[in-house]
Amino acid sequence: MPTATRRIFISYRRSDTQGYAGWLNQLLEEQFGRSNVFRDLDSIAPGEHFPTKVARTIAACTDVFVLIGHTWLGTAGGSRLGDHDDWVRLELEAALRRGLRIVPLLIGGAQLPPREALPPSLHPLCDRQTFELRDAHFAEDVRSVISETEQVSAVDRDYLGTAAQRRDDRFAELVRLWGENGVGPSAHNIRPQFNTLIDALEPDERLANMAPGTVTCDSEYEDSLRGTLRSMRDTTFSGVVALTPRRLVYVPRRNSLPPTVVPYRDIIDVRPARFLTPLVLVLAHDNVNVSWLSGAKKSFDAPAYIRDRTGR
Repeated sequence: MPTATRRIFISYRRSDTQGYAGWLNQLLEEQFGRSNVFRDLDSIAPGEHFPTKVARTIAACTDVFVLIGHTWLGTAGGSRLGDHDDWVRLELEAALRRGLRIVPLLIGGAQLPPREALPPSLHPLCDRQTFELRDAHFAEDVRSVISETEQVSAVDRDYLGTAAQRRDDRFAELVRLWGENGVGPSAHNIRPQFNTLIDALEPDERLANMAPGTVTCDSEYEDSLRGTLRSMRDTTFSGVVALTPRRLVYVPRRNSLPPTVVPYRDIIDVRPARFLTPLVLVLAHDNVNVSWLSGAKKSFDAPAYIRDRTGR
């Protein structure tokens, strides 16, 4: 791969390898240019939405350099990677879904954790070649890593094919669920929303169901209800709502807008609408209101499913 086309994302923990990340960032910028290297402190403007920026940046990158020190996995209190919302985990899962080249860089004699210490979604990380970056030879070691990863190896090509197949399988799953509901536009017409949903899901995350829906962020619940009813003039609603065992994911029709993710722990109420039986209203913290059109799949009770996940 020509040098000019490589875009590199630096993944690290501030409490673990922050100083090394700055050093690596400087060396990579000298090689590839500042616009082709991403590190959160330097590349995110004040007030910018961190998850959205990271997801979009990873989508445009070719490589992810992962700095791993002695506390990368966590402390004696437990593995930070066990948290579904851990930023390092989210970064690496996004990179794996897209089949990017991931390069583990070991700092200060650290070792890549064993497979059993990682969540299943990160097990492919253990199949990647690791490189050691030594303090006394840091710049030399970085140049060696750049040179050795210049060409995509046969293993990388195989993985890219696997990732593409997994993406095709996930798309087929979405089409099947959408067809079972029998409501809303055809799957062909909302393929961009399906692709965005695939990117938002973790590799091992199961889907319970999906349907057309809307999300509003009004200050008052009744205002949200009125807005939902207005939106029903368009029978396609304004996006796709998906339920997984852990969270609710909404993908808007406008591709310029990021997905909205609502963990079940943030849901404070779920109820059927008084005026329209197929409609379910979900009220979450931060004034996020989700409207779900149940559709023709009568065997699936969305309110009961969400209540079961919230423990209510």
